[in-house]
Amino acid sequence: MKNKCPKCGAEIQESVKFCPECGTAQRVRKQNQKKPVSPDPKATSHSSGWGMNIIYLVTLLSVIVVGIYGYRYVAPENSSDPHANVPRATTTAQTPAFDQEHYQHLLEEVTANPNGFDENVHLANFLFDNQRFREALQYYQTALEINPRNADVLVDAGVSFFNLSQFEEAKNYFVKALAVNSKHINALYNMGVVSARLGNMQEMTTFWNKLIEVAPQSEQARNAQQMMTQVGNSSEIPNRPE
Repeated sequence: MKNKCPKCGAEIQESVKFCPECGTAQRVRKQNQKKPVSPDPKATSHSSGWGMNIIYLVTLLSVIVVGIYGYRYVAPENSSDPHANVPRATTTAQTPAFDQEHYQHLLEEVTANPNGFDENVHLANFLFDNQRFREALQYYQTALEINPRNADVLVDAGVSFFNLSQFEEAKNYFVKALAVNSKHINALYNMGVVSARLGNMQEMTTFWNKLIEVAPQSEQARNAQQMMTQVGNSSEIPNRPE
């Protein structure tokens, strides 16, 4: 590259310190420095995507810790049992020792009355509590053939599918439960859980906001609020409902 002498105007090589024509010392010229390149919008978007994936991961880990709710108990009519229909987190419930004698008793009841709703649900609940979810589903589904509009049993069947990692099928059962009772607390909570597990954060917040509206003092609402607080302050959550 050539430069011009500031005195005589002769063209000289950039590396030459004195003009060969007039002998004038040449100024030391700094190399041209490149301007900072503006961030590529696509690159920025990719970076935001990574941030979003981290948020999803944090949420999913929180969901796994808190658990998913089922009833696992169908109270007989006019029951005074204070524990009837009290939801518990399945991930924190300790698996009881398998009571073979009680299992045989429940199995005999189903055999004697295969079309009995209560008999099928009781056996399904027992198998559920022993984490034999695939077997439990057999009896939950029989019970739902008899009474397809029992929201509690629909939820328990959905939880069984969830624990078998069949998340889309679990979601279908929670949707059915909400079709029966749009304010069903466990169905709303579990819909948030399975939506998060499937990566749909917008749907998660929709159902959990509904849950908080319906039952703000419930354990499920407190857990949902805690998890949304962990990730809800980030503007990277897409289309977060107001």
